[in-house]
Amino acid sequence: MNAFAELAERLADGPEREATIRRLRDYLATTPDPERGFALALLAGAVRPPALAPARLRDLLTARVDPVLLGLSEDYVGDLAETVALLWPGPSTAEAATGGPPGPAEIVAGLAECGAGDLPELLAGWLDRADPVTRRVLLRLAGGRTRRRALVPARLVRAALARFGGVSETRIEELWHGLSPPYAGLFAWLEGEAGPPRSNFAAPYRPVMEPLPLEAAPSAALDPALFAAEWQWDGLGVQLVVHGGDARLYDRAGDDISAAFPDLLAAADGAGTLDGELTIRTDGVIGPRDALRRRLGRKTVTARTVAELPATIRAYDLLFDGDEDLRPLPFRDRRARLEDWLARHGGADGRLTLSPLLAFADRGALDRLRQAPPAGTRGLVCKRLDSTYEPGHSPAWLCWRRARRRIDAVLMYARRGQGALSTVHADLTVGVWRDGALVPIGAVPVAPDAADLDAIDGFVRENVIARFGPVREVVHEGDRGLVLELAFDGVERAARRRAGLQLRGASVVGIRPGRRPDEAARLAALEDLLTS
Repeated sequence: MNAFAELAERLADGPEREATIRRLRDYLATTPDPERGFALALLAGAVRPPALAPARLRDLLTARVDPVLLGLSEDYVGDLAETVALLWPGPSTAEAATGGPPGPAEIVAGLAECGAGDLPELLAGWLDRADPVTRRVLLRLAGGRTRRRALVPARLVRAALARFGGVSETRIEELWHGLSPPYAGLFAWLEGEAGPPRSNFAAPYRPVMEPLPLEAAPSAALDPALFAAEWQWDGLGVQLVVHGGDARLYDRAGDDISAAFPDLLAAADGAGTLDGELTIRTDGVIGPRDALRRRLGRKTVTARTVAELPATIRAYDLLFDGDEDLRPLPFRDRRARLEDWLARHGGADGRLTLSPLLAFADRGALDRLRQAPPAGTRGLVCKRLDSTYEPGHSPAWLCWRRARRRIDAVLMYARRGQGALSTVHADLTVGVWRDGALVPIGAVPVAPDAADLDAIDGFVRENVIARFGPVREVVHEGDRGLVLELAFDGVERAARRRAGLQLRGASVVGIRPGRRPDEAARLAALEDLLTS
């Protein structure tokens, strides 16, 4: 087991923030270039392999172990990637002599030269040389349910870099998104051997400012002479950056999503950094988030897609006007500059529009606005007029978001969770009634600290009626089954689901004792929420 695999394994179950930062910092201090840079790229998700379908991963192991043993093991373990890591034959003497398990530099180099069709052979060669811990890490990157997430939250990686180099997290965040592995220039700067590295992008991402919950603010604090209010639109927070002949669109985490929205890049004809909300807007109406999701993640977008799913940005703030940094200015001045910038550069096609401010006389007026929010919004934000733009969560900005809705649904399927939840059934599929039959409305996780976690797991174990690999189907009839109370943020259309919709931000509140399955919600009740 190499140091990278040991680190990734120790961080896999999400230890406390300080423990994660400390372990990452210690690794950076004791690991040379370029290994540490490639390790950070893999941990933070900056480098990811092509998707490896579960069937291909299963085929790799079937060629090496008895298929019946594989089926029984997967059924017991509950996760294919974990099963492969445990069952894969250990390295032979000849394989061990080739240099042991692959390290970060070899992994990144191999992935850079590997197409999707070559990945199974490449991965099998690495697994042949690896111990179980290294195999688990490789499979988390390539095939497990965690594949599309970073092994470690990128914000913790940046925090560890800041701690390692004695600089601010904001400074690291400003540089990080414009650098490439193995980050040699970044480490040279952090160790005092060179100046700050130059970004690869002429149009760089800027760390964002976030509001705190409005409920925490005393009523007297929301003086309309001191605060401005505006709706928070139901889309994706973005930065549109145009500078030095380059134009880029970033989400709030700093991921570059420019390729999916060439129409927005073409709409901005003036230099600046715009903070706003990305939405799909047709005939003046904000579309469902599912429409936005259909454009996100694409490397190319056709003219037909642009026409059918027109993207717009509701602008909240202006961080740069040309080369001028406006972040030290108070919000009232930035707002005036934003209005002027949009008048000069927003265009007439409605791609870039101003998010209007809301008039209010007192806290009571704000409460009345909150009680009747318009469609296409998910909350309300109050900003101090004298607030400068400072990255992170600030009490100068306060937000209220719609109260989470609740509904009763019936448990239909379950599988074991991940990490600390790998021994209990914590990934649930629930359904509601339509025409006398249950239809699934999506997967819902159970939190590790949920009071009813053990009771839900016990019900699953005692009421299995069918098995599909690691998935358990449980009894779900009108008078027999388990009713769960769910909390969720909203309902959105999902054409690929049998129900035609799905819940957004859903979580399990708990079991509804004494509630019969046939008393759970009807699909029509959720359909009524699609436009609210």
